[in-house]
Amino acid sequence: MVFRNTMRAPNLNRDSTYLFFGNVAVALLGLITGLLVINNLDIISYGKWVILLDATLTLGSFVDFGMPNTIVRYWDGKSNSLTYLIETCQKIQRKILFLIMVIPCFMMVFILNNYASYLIPWIFLLFGSSMNYLLGSYRIGLRLMGEAREESLSLLLDRIFMIICLLGAIYVGPSLINLSIAYFISMNISFFYIRWRFFSQQIPHEPSSNIAEISTRSIIYDAFPFALTLLVIPMIGRIDKFILVYFEGYEAVSIFNVAWLVIMTGLLVPISVRQSAIAVFGGVKSSKININRIIYDSRGIVSTLLIMGIPSCIIISQVAFAYLFPEDMVNSKKFEYSGITLVIFLLPSWIWAMLGCVELESLKMHNSSWKFSAPLLFSLLINTLASFLLIPRYDLLGATISTGLTFFITFLISSYISESYKLYFSLFIRKLIFGILFSIILYFMGGDINIKSYEELFIMYTPLFLITYILILPDILYIFKKNIT
Repeated sequence: MVFRNTMRAPNLNRDSTYLFFGNVAVALLGLITGLLVINNLDIISYGKWVILLDATLTLGSFVDFGMPNTIVRYWDGKSNSLTYLIETCQKIQRKILFLIMVIPCFMMVFILNNYASYLIPWIFLLFGSSMNYLLGSYRIGLRLMGEAREESLSLLLDRIFMIICLLGAIYVGPSLINLSIAYFISMNISFFYIRWRFFSQQIPHEPSSNIAEISTRSIIYDAFPFALTLLVIPMIGRIDKFILVYFEGYEAVSIFNVAWLVIMTGLLVPISVRQSAIAVFGGVKSSKININRIIYDSRGIVSTLLIMGIPSCIIISQVAFAYLFPEDMVNSKKFEYSGITLVIFLLPSWIWAMLGCVELESLKMHNSSWKFSAPLLFSLLINTLASFLLIPRYDLLGATISTGLTFFITFLISSYISESYKLYFSLFIRKLIFGILFSIILYFMGGDINIKSYEELFIMYTPLFLITYILILPDILYIFKKNIT
């Protein structure tokens, strides 16, 4: 095992770059994994796979229990302290894992007794999902040690392991059972790899930890709001699918999830920025002014990624839907909207997620960890209510509007609680106007896409895109000015 002699300090721009490019590669490989499943299952079976996977990921998220965020809040900057914190949190997570594995599995044996075809996939997916969240503590450990590049590599290998295992399952026979076993195997390989890489980065002769022994009760108490949040964040998007399957059936879930896969790929971008920001926030968590200064400094990279992401998403989706996805999942005869139209209707969700990503992440450093959970819990409530109101009337379109509204509410509340809107009011107003204008443009564009040619859409909407980009031009120039100086 090779040890380093020094520890690198986290850096927002550098680590954002590593995580961004790592997540781009992950997104591309993730698209391949999605295509492997989509093209080897019929539309109904794929809908069942989506619901089963989302349900087990939701339950498996309890294993994480907000421990990575708690590690950041307790860490004193020393390698030994980090190891102690991670090992302590892992013990708690393993106990939660046991409870999640034993109790729900026994419950599902009785609940799904008459649905044996669901039972075995459920168990393997639940085990795999739990391992997926268990490795999160080691990933945050690498990031805090300034090794975002190692974390990016682990994310990349995670997808490679998944592809190899899925190919093996498809070779044997692409059933729900075989695919779930493949998922379970790949997640276990990823866990042991990231654990090995974390301990390989340890620094010999590091000074003793200054952190006193922490009680399990205090860690659980501090982590609980983050545990709720971890459950809530993925539910923004999943709740739409659960309500869709109730009102519209598995076919609607399959069609919506194909568009959601594209947006989820895009959501890796704000996730990358948030991932790098949390390590930087950890170094200035005692100062609200410094935290808000990081929010201000992040405007350049956020704005640059926005202007690149919106047209890229539309162009890539158009090509992908034409050549990669099954016809019945991108051009549905049963529903009015599908394919590229749904992606365009979902794009405002991505825009609001980008605009508020750093503000939201900064709330993890607040004295009360509930400050981070509150906006997300409220947003989930809005998401659920809006979905129940809109989906029965507007089916797939209702689901996209509900999701966009949820991310918009999250942006507003995060800006308010972080108080960034006070300190940098002009930046907040620019973001707000930019997001609202682009959302309106995209909703009109989505409505026109079935009645106008792509050439007409390009001529009509490109000038509107460029005019709206002017709003965030000062923020884009800021990142270049800062790099020069």
